[in-house]
Amino acid sequence: MSKLNHIQIERRLDNIAIITSLKVVIITGKGERSFCAGTDIRYVININAIEAERYASSVHDMLNKIENLEKPVIAAINGYALGGGCEIALACDIRIA
Repeated sequence: MSKLNHIQIERRLDNIAIITSLKVVIITGKGERSFCAGTDIRYVININAIEAERYASSVHDMLNKIENLEKPVIAAINGYALGGGCEIALACDIRIA
């Protein structure tokens, strides 16, 4: 699977929530060295304060969806979990590194 942004993750969580045959969710990184490096700094340094607030709010919505999903969510941490990646891991019910 390719690298996903927080909006794509949120959409997948919405779909997962309604699939009754799924009993657990595992979130992991694609590479061998990192779980998630967090926000794309090149993006956030070029936005204004209003856009930054919207972006942060959107990321928090995604984290809340992970935390409040009615299925157990496991973070399979396969390397660095920096910034937002650490927040994703913390939003999960179980973390395995």
